[in-house]
Amino acid sequence: MGGWAGISSGRKRDAVPVSRLRQLSDGPTGVRQGSAWPAAGKRPGSHPRRGPGRSAARGVVAAALTAALSARSPDSGRTALQSPALDPAPGCHGKVCEGKDPLHMACGLPGRADALGPPHHTGTGASVEIRYSPVCAAAWGRIWHSRVGDALEISAPGAPPRRVVITDEADTNAYRFTPMLGGPEQDDVLLCFIPTGDMARECFRP
Repeated sequence: MGGWAGISSGRKRDAVPVSRLRQLSDGPTGVRQGSAWPAAGKRPGSHPRRGPGRSAARGVVAAALTAALSARSPDSGRTALQSPALDPAPGCHGKVCEGKDPLHMACGLPGRADALGPPHHTGTGASVEIRYSPVCAAAWGRIWHSRVGDALEISAPGAPPRRVVITDEADTNAYRFTPMLGGPEQDDVLLCFIPTGDMARECFRP
């Protein structure tokens, strides 16, 4: 549509680009998730006095965005904001997923994957679990609270094992995933935690 949203003001050139609409609705760019917003009246670059024309324009923009992004739920009758962008389609299915990244293939999105069995807590304090996506018909391993040098390996009969190794301190406080097994029998999947050092591996089934 060219990236412009028109706002009626009596002049044709008062169209506002979509990027400007997003800036007005989302607040200042560069604010990272989890960070605190500046206190009211102290936002960087703000001015204490604004003209009435600018306030009216912001009101029209806010109303337009609310109308565009809101939809009424058919079940509850409540109005909830919806994302204008749809989730990407899965990038693979079954054997085609073999060895691929579950995130890049959009197999691990919310609602597309779940744990096969409970999470397992290892002797070093790391936690691991088997993930499975029925949409992609693929399985992979997930690890968190790990240490640098730890490894996680997932395997199934008829397929090469897939492994992820923790190589960076930043990864110890994040979820890390193995590449996927494409189309395995769920009961045949084996997940093994291989700790750094001389400690024995710990293996789990669904």
